[in-house]
Amino acid sequence: MRTNCTILSSIRGVVNSNGCNYLSEKGLRLAILLFLLQLLPASVAAKDDKYHLSENLLVAARTMLDPRFVGTVIYIYEHSDKGAMGLIINRLMARVPAKAIAEQFKISSDVADIEVPIFWGGPVQISRAFILHSSDYVNNESKVVGEGVMLTNNDAMLAAILDGHGPTGVVFAMGYAGWGPGQLEGELFREDWINMPATPEFIFGVDPDLMWNAAQDLYSVEL
Repeated sequence: MRTNCTILSSIRGVVNSNGCNYLSEKGLRLAILLFLLQLLPASVAAKDDKYHLSENLLVAARTMLDPRFVGTVIYIYEHSDKGAMGLIINRLMARVPAKAIAEQFKISSDVADIEVPIFWGGPVQISRAFILHSSDYVNNESKVVGEGVMLTNNDAMLAAILDGHGPTGVVFAMGYAGWGPGQLEGELFREDWINMPATPEFIFGVDPDLMWNAAQDLYSVEL
């Protein structure tokens, strides 16, 4: 997997031992905001159907009371009358050697000498792995869940990531966030969440430690 030491480096991809030097938090937040404003559509067309949050970001409001979701940014990959599912994309748990992950998931192919960022995807099925990734590398089980965003949950994709030849942007998450019928709509009505359009550049390019603030900044500008 390639790494990129630009401001919007794909830190969710596998990182090598050289690492990258970033700007100060304040300077980086401003750079991220200016860059992402160029990527957002001039206007987001309203959809006719009621269940329109798929492919969007949910950003925890400043008034969020649930401690599990305070400061989170969630990518919603499914929303219907049966409920919604998404992955928290800014809760980095650890960077784990590829060899250890291969042993845990019984991947027998060779692995690179790299570390893989592991994210807490949500409180549901926390032992289940999800691979949200960019569309530059796919296999026959990859599912399109947004423009330039895929979801693939199989050993072949994991093996490609571990040997360093997978997609350039990756969120490898354990667990997911789920809502029952009407539950998410109720939380939105209560203003627990901010709903925003998503771009691959934001999902895979923004430092997870800065992502919530960057989303809040974008929302303020959009207002």
